[in-house]
Amino acid sequence: MWQKAILVGVGMVIVVVVSFLLVFKNISYAEQFNGQIEEVKQNSIFASGFFVDSKTNKLAEDSNSIEILIGSDTKIIKTLLYMPTQKELKETGGKWNPGNLKKETKEVLVEELKSKKGFPIMVKMKKVRQGIQKFTAIEIDFTEQIYSD
Repeated sequence: MWQKAILVGVGMVIVVVVSFLLVFKNISYAEQFNGQIEEVKQNSIFASGFFVDSKTNKLAEDSNSIEILIGSDTKIIKTLLYMPTQKELKETGGKWNPGNLKKETKEVLVEELKSKKGFPIMVKMKKVRQGIQKFTAIEIDFTEQIYSD
């Protein structure tokens, strides 16, 4: 009698452990989100885009609409990318290397993003489960192209 009870108990523990491992093994985590700004309200950015899987560095298959919270430690980094002039493009036959373009980076306030609807952003955050609706950003990066002519 006790042997049957022990076997049933051990069997139940094995089923619970295997189920637990299968469920949590299939959860994907991310430390980066790539998307576009939809709206900025106070200390929140509403965006749509894709989480980047922490293990594979691949974009998630499903697009997400999320709220990005801006905390007191969140850095917002703006990169100014100076595009080639018409004269430079003529001289190079229209070819240019983005790595050779002049760049400037500076930290900005959230107010700068209020006029950037549709701008692409890259958001870094602490590891979160993919698919969540809200998280606090560690860093938000965006690039603005500058054309001189």
